[in-house]
Amino acid sequence: MQKLVAEIESLPVTPNVFESIERELKNADPSIKKVAEYISMDVGLVAKILKLVNSPYFGLPTQIDSILQTITMLGLESVKALILSTHLFSMYDQKKLPNFSLNLLWEHSFRVSNIVRLICECEKIDKTLAVQARMAGLLHDIGKLVLANSFPAQYGKVIKKVAEIHLPICDCEMEVLGTTHAHIGAYLMGLWGMPGDIVHAIGTHHQYEGFDMSVSMLLRIADAIDHQCVIINPDYVRIKLDRNIFSDGQHGLPLEKWINYINDHWEGMDEFQVLDADMLTQLRS
Repeated sequence: MQKLVAEIESLPVTPNVFESIERELKNADPSIKKVAEYISMDVGLVAKILKLVNSPYFGLPTQIDSILQTITMLGLESVKALILSTHLFSMYDQKKLPNFSLNLLWEHSFRVSNIVRLICECEKIDKTLAVQARMAGLLHDIGKLVLANSFPAQYGKVIKKVAEIHLPICDCEMEVLGTTHAHIGAYLMGLWGMPGDIVHAIGTHHQYEGFDMSVSMLLRIADAIDHQCVIINPDYVRIKLDRNIFSDGQHGLPLEKWINYINDHWEGMDEFQVLDADMLTQLRS
């Protein structure tokens, strides 16, 4: 992975507004109002964030009209993740990879983030952990953007291989590039100073096996659920969960309970199918 990163001409850097927010938060008496003002200075960013948080993919029950209201509703950490993901997605050129849809990847990231939120809500999980898990959901696939933009020819081979041999995309990435989008994404988030639990979750979101209600486990399950319910690319192999994640020795993984809760509490998300018995079986490898 480090060898590949060394070949990238320039890794993405944090946006200026993010650095302004971080400076404000380091003050003895940080002001959320000032943070909102910093963000509001970038009119384009404000428009993108408000469009996103008011979409069905974000699953909010009310219309949001300002950045201050967004921070109040979602919390500052979630807004910071929104800024980073918006910044990253706006950096890349769709024309470089005609078969790689930024919009579909963007929507997937938002759905995974919301699935995580609903699972945490269902299980009444600690707020700090829930916020970190939601941030990880928003940012978990940013490694795909870095790889697709920096190595378009090689990543085109990855996508072609996925269609030909029907293996998960991370397996094909490893074969062609020697690393995966999960590892690259974790590396970048580490450089940007994201909390360790978020970095670890991003790096292991296709392989985590522990039953421990951690950020890593929650992201792993939410990602698998979305890949079962919404077909991002017809050539992609549907993600399955490893057997080890299904039991902690006492209680089984309550997939049915979580799926039912998601469907009961996600208004306006018509694309999200109710998982039937066959699909639940597909999740279990």
